[in-house]
Amino acid sequence: MSYYWSVVKDMNDSQKLELVTMLIDSIKPKVADDMTVKEMLDGYPYRHYTKAEMNAMLDEAERDFEAGLGIDDDDLLKEDEEDQASQVK
Repeated sequence: MSYYWSVVKDMNDSQKLELVTMLIDSIKPKVADDMTVKEMLDGYPYRHYTKAEMNAMLDEAERDFEAGLGIDDDDLLKEDEEDQASQVK
């Protein structure tokens, strides 16, 4: 490793960047171009919603807000400011 360090330390920044890029590319697992959409999404930690499910959630949120169950952004910001002010004391 000391041999490689002596070679690298004399490189300019552009050469080091090129070297780092080559090293990263050499250890990458399967590249995205070779993967199917299903393979890319496997292991994704969040649930996948359909467009219909998302629209239903938005409709529900709009109904809740119209029924007075929501909080508008001005009130939310005011609460945040009050919380921060109380923490400073």
